[in-house]
Amino acid sequence: MNIKKVKIEKIYFLVFFLMLGACNNQLEYKENSLIKYVDPFIGTGGHGHTYPGASMPFGMMQLSPDTRLDGWDGCSGYHYSDDEIYGFSHTHLSGTGVSDYGDILLMPTNQAILNNGANGEKGYKSKFSHKNEVAQPGYYKVHLEDTNIDVELTVSKRSGIHKYDYPSSKNQVLILDLEHRDQLNDFNMSIVNDREVKGFRHSKAWATNQFLFYYIKFSHPIKDPDRLYEVSPTKESFEFINPNNEPVYVKIGISAVDEKGAKQNISLQDLMNALKGADNSSHPVEGWNPDYCGEMDMIIKSDGTWWHEGSKIKRQELVKLFASILRKDLDGDTYLVTPVEKIKIKVERGHFLITDVHSEGEKQNQKVFFTTNLGEYIKLSDANPMRVDTHSSTLEPSPYVTIRGRLEALLSRSVFYTVVDLASEVEMSNGKQLGIWSFGSFFPLGPIDSHKI
Repeated sequence: MNIKKVKIEKIYFLVFFLMLGACNNQLEYKENSLIKYVDPFIGTGGHGHTYPGASMPFGMMQLSPDTRLDGWDGCSGYHYSDDEIYGFSHTHLSGTGVSDYGDILLMPTNQAILNNGANGEKGYKSKFSHKNEVAQPGYYKVHLEDTNIDVELTVSKRSGIHKYDYPSSKNQVLILDLEHRDQLNDFNMSIVNDREVKGFRHSKAWATNQFLFYYIKFSHPIKDPDRLYEVSPTKESFEFINPNNEPVYVKIGISAVDEKGAKQNISLQDLMNALKGADNSSHPVEGWNPDYCGEMDMIIKSDGTWWHEGSKIKRQELVKLFASILRKDLDGDTYLVTPVEKIKIKVERGHFLITDVHSEGEKQNQKVFFTTNLGEYIKLSDANPMRVDTHSSTLEPSPYVTIRGRLEALLSRSVFYTVVDLASEVEMSNGKQLGIWSFGSFFPLGPIDSHKI
């Protein structure tokens, strides 16, 4: 299905700031886009005090490289004259002339060294060149020369995504540094599981009482996640288990309120904001081939409701947005798919629920139409066939209608009763079958002598 150029450009721009939001190569903007005239490097030299990293208008996160730890010209954390990067922190001031922020520094490297290297000793900082540095609105990319690691960054309003391409499947290390820049008053860092880390940072600089909570998710598991500390560290190294040397994605949400808010800000709200305003019916998800970005704690239950992290998603508008980018792949798993990322979710039975049915005509001339729980109208035909699974022990039937691609809708019990009322008996090669005619095709419900509702 074709989409108007204006629509597809809007979708690409908005979705780039994801869900669980973005993990792909930089976007190819249209030649007529005004974005090409924006240069984030303006003001990063001299006494400009600006940063080139990824941010959104009115956003809370400014994900940018830090090349300078102190000094008036290092207020933003970056100066164009520098050739070393200490890491990538998530909050920055722009053009203020005062030093602050630089919260929650992450730095990919290949050794578990917790020293940043500013003291002249070996550390995790790395040389870089402006020749291998790209900055565009909402996007930043750089090559770390000392470790041969490519880094890509993007953000939504309260979350960010790092993409790391390591040169080898071995020694894939990530440094988390809470001491970076501002004076540290209090902190916490705890490993939730082999893919998640959380905590907070309480710091003092220009702002004397600054709290920032964070929640981090990794696309790949880390080694030794069960480690215990007598005292929570201010710096920590994580080594990824990634035998196929796939790109590593790191999602981080931040909040000034609590860790729960930081966690929630990673994906759900950002995805809703990213897709808002797009044409929900016209996303060409079957033609998108983005990178896999891991699994989200989201499930579609048998009654058609959607749940995220144990809570029901009550806003129908949001459910429809998610459903518009839903896809079932050949591997049998179901994903939320955007032009820039693919995230796996769980499905109890069907992707949708058929809640209503009506028909026109009789027997071979019959036409049957279904309505899903999201208000989508489906005609039963060769393009949208029906199948019936029968439970091996209870013999309870589970009828499904193909919606689009490999997505299926489960018929509610009341709808199935109506379908059976519309059914006819047809003699087939495997015996007499009960089934339903629609648009010239016959869809078996099961053998007459064994069929149960």
